[in-house]
Amino acid sequence: MSKKNSIKKVGALLLGLALTAGATGCDFIKTDSMKDLAQTVATVNISAQLSDDDDTKDFVDDLQAVINLGGVETDIPKRDLVSYFMSVGYTYVQSYGYTYTDTFNMLLDMLVSRKIVTQYAVVYYLQKKDDQGQKILSVSKADDAENSCEAYIEKEKAGKSGKELELLSAHPEVSAMKYFLTENGAKNDLFEKVLYQMNSSINSTLDTAEKNFIFEATKDHDHGEVRTTPTNVNTEKEDFYIAPKVNGTETMRYEVYTGLAAKENQGVPYGYEMLEGSTPTTRMKAYNSFIGNLDENGLIKKDDNTSVLKEMDYYYVELASRLEQALIEKYTDDLIAEGEGELSKEYLSKRYNETKAAQQQAYEADASAFETAIDSLSDTNFVTYCPVDNYGFVYNILLPFSEEQNRLYAAEQARSTDDTHLYAYRAQLLSNIQAKDLRTSWFNEHEDENYAFEAESGAYYLNGKNSNYLFFEDNLTNNERYEELNVYYGQYPFNGTVTAPDASKSGKYELKSNVLTIDSFLTEMEGYLTYASGATITKNGVGDTDGDGVWESYVTDPSKYDYTDKKFNDYSQFIYYSGKVNVDSVNAANYFNPTTNGYKAAAAFNELMFAYSTDTGCLNTYMGYAVSPFTTSFVPEFEYAAQWAIAQGAGTYVVCPSTYGWHIIYVTYTYKAGDVYGGYNENDVAIEGTFSNMYAEAMKEQYSADYANNEQTRLILKYDNGTCVSRNQKTYQDLLDLDK
Repeated sequence: MSKKNSIKKVGALLLGLALTAGATGCDFIKTDSMKDLAQTVATVNISAQLSDDDDTKDFVDDLQAVINLGGVETDIPKRDLVSYFMSVGYTYVQSYGYTYTDTFNMLLDMLVSRKIVTQYAVVYYLQKKDDQGQKILSVSKADDAENSCEAYIEKEKAGKSGKELELLSAHPEVSAMKYFLTENGAKNDLFEKVLYQMNSSINSTLDTAEKNFIFEATKDHDHGEVRTTPTNVNTEKEDFYIAPKVNGTETMRYEVYTGLAAKENQGVPYGYEMLEGSTPTTRMKAYNSFIGNLDENGLIKKDDNTSVLKEMDYYYVELASRLEQALIEKYTDDLIAEGEGELSKEYLSKRYNETKAAQQQAYEADASAFETAIDSLSDTNFVTYCPVDNYGFVYNILLPFSEEQNRLYAAEQARSTDDTHLYAYRAQLLSNIQAKDLRTSWFNEHEDENYAFEAESGAYYLNGKNSNYLFFEDNLTNNERYEELNVYYGQYPFNGTVTAPDASKSGKYELKSNVLTIDSFLTEMEGYLTYASGATITKNGVGDTDGDGVWESYVTDPSKYDYTDKKFNDYSQFIYYSGKVNVDSVNAANYFNPTTNGYKAAAAFNELMFAYSTDTGCLNTYMGYAVSPFTTSFVPEFEYAAQWAIAQGAGTYVVCPSTYGWHIIYVTYTYKAGDVYGGYNENDVAIEGTFSNMYAEAMKEQYSADYANNEQTRLILKYDNGTCVSRNQKTYQDLLDLDK
């Protein structure tokens, strides 16, 4: 579960962004005027019905007083419904076959529910007391002249003037939502997170637009075939924000960069990183385009100062919406924190045992159900019981035949009726397969599109490397801000030569990948696995008589065949090479613990997959391909080799050919029949990557979601009625009529 009172990057309605980013690519909703968007589609006020509940009956007047201050909106404007459709609802119509009528009614119900929960959250915080039993928040200055909501709204306006004062006065809901969210400023970091996330979203929208202006002359540049990157590359953690910095008497915040201030020699905002090639002119073009889209959608008021974002009504509407959503999240988190006692060691142990018992019964009755379950394994979806031995997971590096080799083999296959001859021919082709580092597209002379960086000496795998270029610097070196890459070691540099673009000239990276045979690739692989894991390697196997890892099989000697009627039927002879990283015991309970040798070896092999493999289906999987000990859908050579390797245990790797080329298969995990994790262990909860750590987090997250859904359902059932909610269908009938 996320930390208490964290504000996640879920965004609010993304009002202007939804209407200006063009995400849906549709323009069938014609907005004639601000007046049309300002119409009220529904009104929500739960204050009158609070008297029905003993816990809230004393807060009827308080909530109504907040509403009267303008601190809580009761009206839902048509603008919100249209925005919600553009960001969410359009998908229901286009992808799921919903009618416009059903979609808009559903979205309006969601907006009503959100308004109900917001108003109830205000009551919740008005009820809240400190350790001494004193109320923390209040509404009227008459009750608390210094710390009330009314006083806070006035305090927020103090020292403001001109347009900023005018807009704050017109939008008291911004100050009121900030008051309740931060608990009168006691938790101001929550507001700063919301502000950062909103400004970051707008900057991202402007960045996307600005790139078209910056790269207009070079937008057709080619950096080779696009290469899959690991999940979470350049992804900020959902709870991250750039905190304000106090510089003397001035507080600097992360702001939206419009280019206008830079033109006036005021520089770029604190914390914002300009796009490479950005100029005040290109940024202003992007900003002007953004403003133009707002205007086209009726979100610009006549007296808005569009040259200053904070002097536009849109800015305050967007901020109020996000603060409202943040208050709902905070309310939900605080409710969950109050009930976390239910998630005790005893509860989690009992839940685990119940799950295991249910799975045992299901999987012993139907092994295919187990296979289906492990295909959807994740850090929130656990398989706690295995019916039989020797299920497992493998990674696969495919070094493919070239197009010419594929043509030659297909021609030979078409005219051959003798497997002995055909596979001898394939063995010859296999010996000429060339592997090379495929990460060339991760280099880009445009910094904002570039994943490569020069690493300092000692921060990467040497072994005679021609380059010191690694990838994904933010993820690997700044985990305060960016997500870590899952099972990705990150110290294998580009295997080839790199000449960086000359800073004084326009140009591209000059890249040349080193060419590897299968044997030189295996040497490279074993060196990196040893380097990363710190474990030794044993080269052996049933068909390896001299212990060098190479099997005496048809690949090494095509005369070695075991066939009947010229049909090849001994797949052990398809294995070319095998070995094992001695990573000790790799168990499910500790699999993702980054301190273990097993994790490090798997992370290193996974990185090599991203570098060399053309089998993209195995990239960004949870643990690799799930392999059954029974008949599978894999090609027979791969099936036999993978099943054999799994029987040898985690850390085993094996090389075999198929009609696709060379497969280098690495066993990440093997199942033994019985209890997979050995139960829930409270002592492991604090250890990152352990099963008990992930299980506790997943159960808390599930509990949180269930609790939040149940609470919202309770509130909706109680307050979504004719007393508290009125819907004005006439104002959005034109949207319902889109079905006609």
